[in-house]
Amino acid sequence: MPRELKNAKEIKAYFQAEAAKIIEEAAGEPIRTFENTREFEVMTKYGRMRASTHDTFIACRFDRRNLASSILSGMSSKWNHHAFKIGTVGHGFDYVDRVLEQFKNEFSRIEPRKWETYDVQITEDYLKETGIEKLRDREALGERFVIEGFNPTEAAAEIVAEVTDTHGERPDWLINSVRDKLASESPLEVYDSYRKWREINPKPDETPAIRM
Repeated sequence: MPRELKNAKEIKAYFQAEAAKIIEEAAGEPIRTFENTREFEVMTKYGRMRASTHDTFIACRFDRRNLASSILSGMSSKWNHHAFKIGTVGHGFDYVDRVLEQFKNEFSRIEPRKWETYDVQITEDYLKETGIEKLRDREALGERFVIEGFNPTEAAAEIVAEVTDTHGERPDWLINSVRDKLASESPLEVYDSYRKWREINPKPDETPAIRM
């Protein structure tokens, strides 16, 4: 590791790169990288956490606040780690190393590891009996619910095909935004989105397209 950091920009870049190494060692490769920022999905003993590295802080957010409430404050799901206060950038390499060591210790306490899921097939009746909030807690711990008789790909396509803005128009940005959001969601969340969509936009007949 270089011991000469000439200015604040180098110090911040060093912090960001080293923070990413700490997370990657436990969680594996980032799920996306844009500019110098890397975003990770991390499994912890409190459920899934999203973490991204920035030049002055590490942004962390748990999927389910109730699972991580013992280490969080307020009503937020955020568990952020800020590196610099006013005037501390100039403290240099040793200061950054201390901040990184503190983060590494805190990070290890949540037992970080690679995010992995496994499919669990359920019925709509089981979903209704159990409640979606309890199933969301379980998804944050790695289960991925596949609902019997429900095709999330076809359901998402129906929503995308029908969505309009407040003027009844279908701009590309809106279609792409809805498509991307649904594509990133679990079958359980697509099911919930589709159910709510049909409450507002009912169809007179059953929709065979979403049935397996």
